[in-house]
Parts: sequence; structure tokens; C-alpha cells
Amino acid sequence: MLACILNNPYRILGIASNATNIEANEALEKIKRLDRLKVINSYKTDYSLAGFPMVSRDLASCQNALASIKNIKHKWFWFCSAEACQNWQSDSYRSSTTISNLSDFIYDVYLAKYLYLLVFDPNFNQRSNWREVFAGYQFIVGEQHVEVLKEKFNNTELEKNNNDTILENFANHIFFPLDILMENAGIDAMLSFFRSIRLNRYPALKNYKRNLAGKIAQWSIAQEKKIWSQIEEYIGIGALDEEAVEHVWDAAQEYDDSIQMVLENILNALTMEPLRAEMVKSSYKKVMEKVMILLLAGGKRGEASRYGRYLYKYADNELKLKIISACGVESIPEAIADLPELSKLIPKNNEKEMVDGSEFDDITICEGDSNLPRVDFCGLLFNDLNVGVRFWISNTTSSELKFWLMDIEVNGQFAASTEILCNVDINEHNYYDYELFLPDNILYSDVTSITFYVEIDRPGNETIYDTEIVNIKCDMITEKMYATYKR
Repeated sequence: MLACILNNPYRILGIASNATNIEANEALEKIKRLDRLKVINSYKTDYSLAGFPMVSRDLASCQNALASIKNIKHKWFWFCSAEACQNWQSDSYRSSTTISNLSDFIYDVYLAKYLYLLVFDPNFNQRSNWREVFAGYQFIVGEQHVEVLKEKFNNTELEKNNNDTILENFANHIFFPLDILMENAGIDAMLSFFRSIRLNRYPALKNYKRNLAGKIAQWSIAQEKKIWSQIEEYIGIGALDEEAVEHVWDAAQEYDDSIQMVLENILNALTMEPLRAEMVKSSYKKVMEKVMILLLAGGKRGEASRYGRYLYKYADNELKLKIISACGVESIPEAIADLPELSKLIPKNNEKEMVDGSEFDDITICEGDSNLPRVDFCGLLFNDLNVGVRFWISNTTSSELKFWLMDIEVNGQFAASTEILCNVDINEHNYYDYELFLPDNILYSDVTSITFYVEIDRPGNETIYDTEIVNIKCDMITEKMYATYKR
């Protein structure tokens, strides 16, 4: 993070950031003489950064430094005055000028404020002081005060660099240390930093804040990927044994520790970034739902209800009904007040006449286009022992797709959470059958209802589409059925 300061070529040569070429070459010649005498580290300079060890020099690094000062980006991270090098940690020096108007602004003081915070407050606890740094950026970039940057240049350099070049170079490089800091920062530091950048005060930071919002969203998605790597082996295997449930529970606790306390702060911070906020919320909901289902599959209804409550807060009405069905209304206190309204959404039983399975009219549950495949539910398969489901799938997209049967219930009883239906290559189309596993306490002849939905994933388990729920009524003795599907 501090490499741009500690390895700054001006610091290595021990000269001011506005030193002339003659001064730079004189410094190098002095270093060469000391090197020949084998006492290069006895080199003395007034431009030594207080609070840090002396520069460990060798001739090669000093020669490279002389070449590097041609790049003006190094000027933003070194001082013009020896006074600043010695006093940058002093409160009185850093408060000696204010960032209020052109006559008061001194770049060395601005850099001292910035360096002090980078060293002593990388977690952004001193938000009012950080705002001075951002206000300085707004003053320079937003209000086009290039004059304060020109003190960093000697006359020859000013002839070679026009105002636009100087201003653009500063804008592109000054927050490089913050970029490095954010790469390794925890979510609390990122959120504190994000809240410090008030766009109504610092509109010049709009793009920077948008990029930071992306990092915050990526952090949330990374937590999702981490828990998937821990529990994906248990998805789609049906009932879970005690060891598997314990593994899922431990992974869920680790996820909780990382995100539950900060989720609302993340969503509040991303209020003006609705797409990223929705990305975070969707990621969280997906994890909560999957953990709930897996715990139910392991017979841990109480633990599953905990995740049902987490999920309920962000669920739409359809998902709320699903949570209530899975966990029971008594397990979701918030649902009790909602139940009268939610009950109105429950489809009323209709007396639609069942038909022979062979006469069932296919139902399209996913319309095909260039982005999605065509998926038709083609009815049940009866064989006196097991019941199967049949689909017609045509993959018209540009990638191989994976299809899952999700949240399978038989007679209103949980049967399986996630079952792989098929993998379908590009431009492939065919019928695909799947034999359902019935709960141990339900005989084939007793099956009267089946529900499920289909999840469609790209490679890497990237979900691109979830169908609505398919509701099937059936009579296994007469081999008749009908199905309803709400678009």
C-alpha cells in the first residue's frame, strides 16, 4: 500500500519532488562516490521521511530512480519541502492550512494528511479526517485547480506537461494506495470508506465510489461461493445423515459470522446502487434457502426454521408461502400477521378433470430464446412401482446447460431438495425422464400430488432461470393426472 511512497524515486535519491534534472544528477553522483568508497548508506539528505527507517540504497536502485522520475505519477507521493518530510506526523503541521480556497491550499500539507491516514487509520475510523482528503481531491479535480499541483514541478517539466496532462495524471494515480488497501480490507473498512465518500460533496469521486460499490458486492458474492464450496457435495443427494447435517451447519455458521451482522449495512450503503444491492440480496437469499432445505433434508426442522426466518425478511409473497409450508407458520413469528393476506394468494383447488397420462397436454414452463432453453413438462410416467416425470428440452443458447428438479414434495411431504435432471449440450433437443424417489412412508399407490420447480444453470452452477412451481394431481391406480402451472 505504501510502496508508492517508501519506494518513491525522489525518496531514494533524497531530493524534493520538484527537483531539477541537475539536482537529481548531482544527488546520483554523490551516491556514486560513496558507493566507490563502500559507504553508500552514509548518504545524508534533508529529504528523509521521519518515522520510517533510512532508505537502504544500492547503486542500481538509485540509477533506476533517476530514470523513474520522468514519470510524473511519482510526484504525487513525495514532498517538495524537507520540512514536510520531518513534520508530516505533527498535528500542528497537518492543520497548518485548510482546504478551503486556492490561496490556502499547500500540496505538501495535503499529502501529509493523506499519508498520516494511510499509516495510522487504514480502517477509516477517522472519517472526518478522511473527508478532508476527499475534499482536497474534489477541490483539485472537480474544481480544476491545477495550480496547486504545479508546485510539484520544476520549470522545465512544466514546459513539457500541460494542465490537462497534470490534472489527469493526478486523478488517475492519487488513490492507488487506497485501491491496494481495499483489495485486502475487511468489509467493515470498505463500508466505512464507502460512507465517507459523500457524492453531494465530492461529485468528482462518482466513478470511484461506483467501483468501490462493486468491490462490496463482490465481497458478498465471495461469501456465497465459499459456502457453496463447503456444501455443494450434499446438494441433490436427498436425505442427509448426521455427519452431513453437521457439516452443513458448521458451514452455515461460518457464513453467518461473516455476513449476518453487516448485511443491512451493505444494503443501506448500496441504496443508490440498486442493481448491486439486488445482487447482494439475491446471493444471500439463495444461501438461506439452500441451507434451510438441506437442514430440512437432515431432519433439523428447528435449525432450518432459523434460516427460514432469515430468508422471510427478504422474501416476496410466493417465497413466503413456500417458507411457511416448509417450516410451519409457528416457526416464523413474522408470518402470523401476514397470513391473512398470504392466504388469499393460495390457489383454490379446482375440480379440473384428470386425463390419462398418455393424453396429457404438454405445459411450457420456460419459453426458449437465444438466452433461455425451451422446457416443456410432458406429464408423469406410470410403471406400477415408481413414478417418473418427463420433459422436452431444446437448448438454443450458446452454452451447455444443467437442469435440476428442485424442492420436490410428494403428498405435501418433503421428498428431495435438489436432483439433477440432465445436462443438455448446445443445440441439443430431446425427451428427458427422471424417476422420483418417494418418501419411505408413502407407497406408489398412495401418491396423489407432486410439486417441484426446475432450476437451469450454466457451467459453474451459475443459475440463469428458475421456473415457477409445477403442481400435479394424480391417481396412480387409474394412471390419470392433471397439472397446473402459474406463469
